[in-house]
Amino acid sequence: MTGSGPRSPRQLARMRASAARMRSLGYDATEPSQRRKPPSAVITSEDATLGRRKRDALIGAAQDVSRNFAVAAWAVRKHLDYVTEFDFHCRSGDDGFDDEFEALVREWSAPAAFDAAGRHGLDRFIRLIEARQVLDGDAGCVFLSSGQVQAIEGDRIRNPQHDGADWTHGVRTDVAGRALAYCVNQRGAGGKGYTNPRSVSAEHLHLHAHFDRFDQVRGISPIASGLNSLRDVYEGFEYGLGKLKVEQLFVMAIYRDAMFALDGAEADRWSFAAPGDTNGPPAKPRYTMKLDAGPQLLDLNPGDKADFLKSDSPGANSREFLMAILMVALKALDVPYSFFDEAHTNFYGSVGAWRHYDRSCRPKRRNLAHVLQWWLRKRTQVAIVREGLKLPRGVSLARPFWEWVPSGMPWWDPSKEINADLLAVTAGWATPQAICKQRGGGDWYQNIDDIKHAREYAANAGVSVAFDPQSGASADDEHEQTRRGGSQWN
Repeated sequence: MTGSGPRSPRQLARMRASAARMRSLGYDATEPSQRRKPPSAVITSEDATLGRRKRDALIGAAQDVSRNFAVAAWAVRKHLDYVTEFDFHCRSGDDGFDDEFEALVREWSAPAAFDAAGRHGLDRFIRLIEARQVLDGDAGCVFLSSGQVQAIEGDRIRNPQHDGADWTHGVRTDVAGRALAYCVNQRGAGGKGYTNPRSVSAEHLHLHAHFDRFDQVRGISPIASGLNSLRDVYEGFEYGLGKLKVEQLFVMAIYRDAMFALDGAEADRWSFAAPGDTNGPPAKPRYTMKLDAGPQLLDLNPGDKADFLKSDSPGANSREFLMAILMVALKALDVPYSFFDEAHTNFYGSVGAWRHYDRSCRPKRRNLAHVLQWWLRKRTQVAIVREGLKLPRGVSLARPFWEWVPSGMPWWDPSKEINADLLAVTAGWATPQAICKQRGGGDWYQNIDDIKHAREYAANAGVSVAFDPQSGASADDEHEQTRRGGSQWN
């Protein structure tokens, strides 16, 4: 066939492949392929991508999997354990005022004084609002004139039925995207539907949300990327368990020779009826047994055998595949798989996974600390205006004089890590205050005061008490040198 004649499909395919190779350099991800879903060229905001109906569906799916799948609920709780625990410390510089203000914060944090519904104290409220951010995408916190707060679950913030053109998922913004007001609805009768919408100024409502883009107005659940995988694993567990239950119903199969002889005559060895007898009594099974009557003996005819029907369900491959899916799904919350399966790795692998996870929790804690700062600033304003609280000289709300410290993690290997911390402080690479925060050792200044009081009390009681951290380190060093058979100075 000449070059000017018609070309075969194979030649056309080679020409297209050659043209693709000759094309200028670009991004392969933008090129369509039969092997994968074509890329989308439509770019919209996250709020437009997740419309009202889809948003409700996503929230409902996340809540459903958290209600019914223990692993999903555990992953959320584990996230809350690492993110929502804080210790409060006042840092005004006036020890007397610090003690008084910390006592006030404890009073304000009680359920009756903190929650408008009177159900939740500060600690539980913070845990719940973070849980709603994880599952629903966001949640609101309204500060009331009484000094209490009222929680607003994310689905209650919706566009008004009329004049909703200026609103985005229940939020009215200015041209810069700053929130001006929120349309908050009450739940209808029986907790279903929405009623009595009202506009709440953004000055009095703090939206605790998960954001991934600058143009985003409402938060979207971080668990959304792993939601389908969690649902698949949950359904896989249910189907596997259902199959396992069915197989627990004992099924016995009795094998025997063929029912037809070589000459074609029927040999009915299964029943007591004579061959070809259709007028006699109905056939009775030759073998009968009751599985609930204890051990039994089957007297089988020559050539017959009995066996239970069984199978490996769920199989090893199915379990490994489900665990692989679960491992990927847990990444939506950055939770290491070793948290779920403690035998998955060794001690050092567990410590390494925890360190990486703890690093990922830092921005999440800072995001939650904004809620605490917002609440305490407003509550302190109420105390100053209405309750006569007086701040020390040089202290103002323009610069917060308090600190919310995330709860730290105790030592994994105290005998080694405590000595390492002491060396870090000695070398100037860390401070005692930072070590106390990191290890969950409380407030360093309060610890010093408590040690002082302990020494004074022991001295008055005639008891000698020594607080010398170097003695412990020296003893450990001496023990290690003796074990190795030498001195570090040799």
